[in-house]
Amino acid sequence: MGRYPDVEPDDVREPFKQSHTPEVIEATEISQSQPFLPNSVIRRWLFSLASVIPVCLVLWGFQQFDDLGTWNRRAFNTLSLCAIALMSLFLGSVTQLLGTMIRWPLLASRPWPPRDVDRILGLADPTTSIKLIWNDVWTRRQYSKATATASVYLFATVGASLGVAVLGLTYDLNDVDGVVYPAMLTDWGTPAWLNGDRLDHTWRRFADFASIGLASVPTTLIMSDPTTYTRNNISGQGLDRKVDEDGNVTYSYSLKEYVGLDVISSKENIVHSSSRCLGRNMFNGNVYEKGKLVGKFETTKDDSPDWLAMLNTIYGFVGAGLDFFWAAGTTGELMHTLPGCATTYIHTEAYNSHNGTVESRNVTLYECITCLTDSTGAPGFGSSASGSALFRNLPPSKSLWAANVLLYTGTYERIYAYSYRPELGLFMRQYSSQQTTLHFLTNLGSWASDKENKDWNEDWYSKPVPMMYEVEAAHLTAQLPILSIIGAETQLPRVTKEEGASEQPFTQTRLQVKWHYVAISLVCIQVILMSLVFAVCWICKKSGVPLPDHDSYLAVAWLFKRAMGQGGVEMNSAGTGNGERLAAALERDGGLRYKTASDGGEEWGLHYEAEGGYR
Repeated sequence: MGRYPDVEPDDVREPFKQSHTPEVIEATEISQSQPFLPNSVIRRWLFSLASVIPVCLVLWGFQQFDDLGTWNRRAFNTLSLCAIALMSLFLGSVTQLLGTMIRWPLLASRPWPPRDVDRILGLADPTTSIKLIWNDVWTRRQYSKATATASVYLFATVGASLGVAVLGLTYDLNDVDGVVYPAMLTDWGTPAWLNGDRLDHTWRRFADFASIGLASVPTTLIMSDPTTYTRNNISGQGLDRKVDEDGNVTYSYSLKEYVGLDVISSKENIVHSSSRCLGRNMFNGNVYEKGKLVGKFETTKDDSPDWLAMLNTIYGFVGAGLDFFWAAGTTGELMHTLPGCATTYIHTEAYNSHNGTVESRNVTLYECITCLTDSTGAPGFGSSASGSALFRNLPPSKSLWAANVLLYTGTYERIYAYSYRPELGLFMRQYSSQQTTLHFLTNLGSWASDKENKDWNEDWYSKPVPMMYEVEAAHLTAQLPILSIIGAETQLPRVTKEEGASEQPFTQTRLQVKWHYVAISLVCIQVILMSLVFAVCWICKKSGVPLPDHDSYLAVAWLFKRAMGQGGVEMNSAGTGNGERLAAALERDGGLRYKTASDGGEEWGLHYEAEGGYR
């Protein structure tokens, strides 16, 4: 019984009896329609170029991790291998396609022995290329175009593959040993900040700290340029300044946290200092506020306004001069009871004569109210935004006292007891008006003598003091307590933020990518690949031979149909036989060549040619 018991043998063969006449395309037509860069080559090369992106994304993405844990390392190894393998796959696809293209111009160049034809057809396989080179160089001791072509193709293919392998040398997984440092805060409870109730020592220390802050943080405000009024994070110190439309100046400072060598501005521990100044002019002993006469110097009495009493007190000790005076009426006992705000006076003067009389004095007196508040807006240094102490280790009983002492730091130099009011003394400090040295009132302007100002004229005293002068004075009074805090942070000892915290050693794994080596490797790969692409396409175009379907084995088999018939090979079982036996059975005089039929037909294939078959 046969293989098909229910079907007659003729019926079995019937489907194969049908023949179709294949479409024959003239060789000249094929070569003319064949582009220099076939779409299949362009498409595969673009895929190989796009495969660079996953490699770079994997390297860049994992480089952003500060520490690659166990699973991150596993993920990196997996993804990097997959990305590089994908790139190698697309590169291999391009080189294999180029190998299948170059074999046809090579086969068309001359007749070849069947064994060589077999190897040339397998040129796209690096193993077959090696066999071809080995057979020519070692066995036959002969060199041909096939040897050279196979060598160049093999070198380019291996070079591109090695370029992919070299990518593995462009990055390292490094173990970095380090130490986790505990967060540190300034210790505000140390005697270096507050020395009991000794006001004289504390004021001198606050003034020293403020000088350090003044030298390290440039808070310059140009009163004629409103664009300089509001600033954020001045000098990167976490210090902000805001000036509103009414001339109120507010400084907000974020206390520092220290982690190792890093200095961080706290988002919770913030202290605010705000000030508002009102300017009054005095001319010929008459005092004007906003252009209106509000008092006369000679009428000063015990029930006179504080600012008029302050003028009378200052002139009781200081004669006419151009220097600035910063004064206040207070006592040391009030430091414990004041509400975190202080009223101080800044005296500026321009005089017409040197006789020292009140009538010769042209004065602008600024009355400034300055307040210190904590993160919650409460007076003093009580609480941070989280509810903890704003100043670490500062006793709650000293919080408001420290704030009040800071507010009067600019006035502390001379103390005249009970001279301002019966129960109050005069605190006053003198500052040079020549602007030759850096001090707490540097850059303070004098409206009385600012003749270069377009709004100034001979009746300057009858006009309101321009707001820019009041803003300048408010800026100077508001910044001084903050500058003292900034300077103190650089000098005072520190304590850990969390009690009992200590340094903790650790080991981190980080990905270090040498991007310049990555770029060099990728560029070299593409240069080799593009050189191979253009060389193969140029050879194929120049040869003018048609290129069969690169992905079809049927197309190659069709090209052998005449050669097999002419070789006299028994076809019963030859297809499953050894390749060498098949090659030997096809050998005859001459050799096989890729060309059109010698009988005048225009069908391309592998045909015997009588001469030149062997080298």
